[in-house]
Amino acid sequence: MRWLANFPEVSVILSGMSTFEQVKENVEIAERLAPHNLTEEELHLIDELRKTLESYAVINCTECGYCMPCPHGVDIPANFRLYNEAIIFENFEMAKGEYRWFSSQKISAAFCTECGECLSKCPQNLQIPTLMKKIHRELSSERR
Repeated sequence: MRWLANFPEVSVILSGMSTFEQVKENVEIAERLAPHNLTEEELHLIDELRKTLESYAVINCTECGYCMPCPHGVDIPANFRLYNEAIIFENFEMAKGEYRWFSSQKISAAFCTECGECLSKCPQNLQIPTLMKKIHRELSSERR
C-alpha cells in the first residue's frame, strides 16, 4: 500500500480483505499514507527487486481473473502462476507434477483451443493462447 500511495496520481487503493482484523490493519496503514512516502533507499530496493523478478522472464499476470471463465475450462491464472513459480523457484519437477493434476482436472493449458476469447479481456495485454502453448510445451515434456 505504501508503494502505491507513493505515486501522487493514485487516489484510491483497493485491498482485498477477509477478516475484520485486516480491515483495522489496512485503516491504520492508510492513515499514514501520502505521496512520496518512500525513502530513496526503499525506492532503490524496490527497483532492484523489480529487476530481479524481470530477469526470471515470468509471465506478467496479475491474477485479476478478467480472462475467466475460459469457455474450455482452462484456469488461465493458475497455469500462469504454476509456470511462474516453476521459473522463480527453479522447480520444474514439482510444477510438472502439479500440471499433470491440472490436466486430470481439465484445467491445464493443454485444453486451450486458441479461441482468443480471453485476449480482449486481459488488462495486461498478454498473448494468452500463445503463452498457454508455451506452458503446455514446458510443463508436459520430460525436457528441462
